[in-house]
Amino acid sequence: AYDKTKELVIDPLLASTYLGGTDIEGSSLDTVFAMSIAVAPNGDIYVAGFTDSAGTFPTVFGPFQASFGGVRDAFISRFDRGLTNLVASTYLGVSGTDAATSLAIDGAGNVYVTGYTSSPNFPMLTPFQAIRGGGIDAFVAKLSSNLSNLSASTYLGGANDDHAYTVVVDSTGVYLAGDTASTNFPISAPLQAANGDVSGTTTDGFISKLNLDLAGLTSSTYFGGSGNDRINAMAVRGANIYVAGDTASADLPLVNPMQNAIGGGTDAFIAQLGNTPGAGLLASTYLGGTGNEHAYALAMN
Repeated sequence: AYDKTKELVIDPLLASTYLGGTDIEGSSLDTVFAMSIAVAPNGDIYVAGFTDSAGTFPTVFGPFQASFGGVRDAFISRFDRGLTNLVASTYLGVSGTDAATSLAIDGAGNVYVTGYTSSPNFPMLTPFQAIRGGGIDAFVAKLSSNLSNLSASTYLGGANDDHAYTVVVDSTGVYLAGDTASTNFPISAPLQAANGDVSGTTTDGFISKLNLDLAGLTSSTYFGGSGNDRINAMAVRGANIYVAGDTASADLPLVNPMQNAIGGGTDAFIAQLGNTPGAGLLASTYLGGTGNEHAYALAMN
């Protein structure tokens, strides 16, 4: 059914491809095959996620890591803009479970990938945090555009489980966000200095900014209330950071909200902060009804 007074246009499929080995690419929980996609300045397409394929996932053209490392590995792959050629592809992981959840490309073509790892021997280079803090830590790594060289990498986490779900890079630094159950998550010049649940039994969101070589933490903050909070998406524009995610906290920090109370068990939320995570909360709101809502993406126009 459609409005027959309007011209009907059926867009053609321009290009598509499989990417995988003999086992599962993606998450058995989330049923996603790739977690993030980004377009390079020259139009090439990068995709990142994680794979259980030991030795059969395609790694090509001098990858940083040609062999499967452990239980589950992150991967980063690069296609030409027509999806007809796999230009570069690499595993990233070692003895534990390693997953890439988000990637970003800087103006020079460097690839920043983030996610989480249970590996105590994840590859580190000039790290802010050289040793894994707990069972699962967030990580961020910087690779060359051809995915052959690791330029920098670091853990980011405390004693409990920490996950990064989104990364953004600009000329001033690298921004990560996700969730943490740690009461000792690395904090610097924070908006919120402590986990909203001091028992550490629920998760808070976190937002962190590192310098471009991943050796220093510029600013880092918790963001959450007494329930489970998670940041899934982030955008940075000029003097502002925008984040979105989901929360079960009835006491989420709010400023000038469109919706000032949680609507149900879990609500989506959106927040606007200054251009470093600790610079101040400019606006925030719940977005939800009586059921459960989750925000997974954020875009600026």
